[in-house]
Amino acid sequence: MTQLVFIENSHVVTDSLTVADSFGKSHEVRRDIRHLECSKKFPLSNF
Repeated sequence: MTQLVFIENSHVVTDSLTVADSFGKSHEVRRDIRHLECSKKFPLSNF
């Protein structure tokens, strides 16, 4: 089983390759994050 999250500098993090692989998606996660329908602040603090 692949580890989905990691601890870095006391923060729980993951990376876009892990997310894409875990959900069986192509690695276009960064593009998809840019196209989320949410406030501009949300992606900055969550991705």
